[in-house]
Amino acid sequence: MQGAHICHALRAWNQIPEKRISVCEKRELTSSQFNRNVASLSRALRQQLREQHQGSKPVIVAIIALNTDFFLTALLAIVAAGAVAAPLNWRASSTEISEFLTRCGVALLAYDGAQTELVKNLQRSGLSLALPPLFLGEAEEAVPAGGTHIKTFTQACILQPNALVESFHNSEGTAILCSTSGTTGRAKSAVLSHSAMVSQSLAKLAMVQYREQDVYLHLSPMFHVGGLSSALAI
Repeated sequence: MQGAHICHALRAWNQIPEKRISVCEKRELTSSQFNRNVASLSRALRQQLREQHQGSKPVIVAIIALNTDFFLTALLAIVAAGAVAAPLNWRASSTEISEFLTRCGVALLAYDGAQTELVKNLQRSGLSLALPPLFLGEAEEAVPAGGTHIKTFTQACILQPNALVESFHNSEGTAILCSTSGTTGRAKSAVLSHSAMVSQSLAKLAMVQYREQDVYLHLSPMFHVGGLSSALAI
C-alpha cells in the first residue's frame, strides 16, 4: 500500500472538527482538539529528536502507559514526527523493559502516571537513554529530569499551541516496533510498517462494519497489535 501512513485518518477528522471522538476518565475530546494535541506533541518531538537521527536509521520512542487518549496521542505524534513508536507491555518486569530499551536503542521513553514508579526504578538501576523521559500527563506528577528538553505532554502543548499536522515523515518505513509475548522463548521485536497497520485496520473496518454513530468501548491493550489496530480503525 504505497504512501500509507497511520496518521492519514487525522485529515479526515479535520472535516468534522466538533465531533466528539474520545471520552476517557473526565476528559472529552473533539476531533479538532485531538488533532491539535497530536500536532503539538509531534512538532515538539520532531525538534527534540532531530539531533538523534543517525543517517537513515529511524529514532525509536517507547511508550509504556495504560489505554488512554494520552497513549494514542503519543503514538500518533511519534510516527507523525518520523520516529518509530514502540509500545511496551506494562505487565513486563523492569528488567525485561530495561533489556528491550537497551537492545533496541530507544532514544526516549514516554510514560503515564501508572508507570511513574517503574520509571524511577529504571533510573535507579542506572538506565540512561539519550533523552529524559516524557510524562503523558500533568507536570507535577512527572519524574524529575534535568536539561532543557520537553518533559511533559502539557509542556509540549504550551510550547506548540497552534500546531497543525500538515505532513507525515517516514511514510514508507517502519511505524511500530512491537515486542512479542515470549511464550516460546525470549521476547522478540516485530517490525510493523505503516502499510501493514493501515491494511489491518481497514480489514477490521470491513469485517466488523463499524458505523460513524457507533460508540466503541476499547478494552484490548494497545501494546498488542490487535488492540492497537482496533484503536486505529476507530
